[in-house]
Amino acid sequence: MHLLKKSESTVMTDAIRFRRQAAKCATLAKQTRDEESRQRYLWLEQTYLHLAESEDQIGQMSAFARASRIETRSLRTFLEMGNYLQEPFQVS
Repeated sequence: MHLLKKSESTVMTDAIRFRRQAAKCATLAKQTRDEESRQRYLWLEQTYLHLAESEDQIGQMSAFARASRIETRSLRTFLEMGNYLQEPFQVS
């Protein structure tokens, strides 16, 4: 399975879209008189809610990864500056 890198805004948009679809399925489940169709709509509702939850988790992991990269770069810069400052002064 090939995983594509999604932007945080795309993940949020997908999660919102999945929640809207879940709400539509819930409405259809309430409106239908056929029990088999109602069960199918309820199953779809739960599936869309699960997908939305998964997208939320992906978004949280992306935000954490981005923050980690920023912290790593900042730490690297700080350490490089520290090494520069610790080098003995050379008087010419």
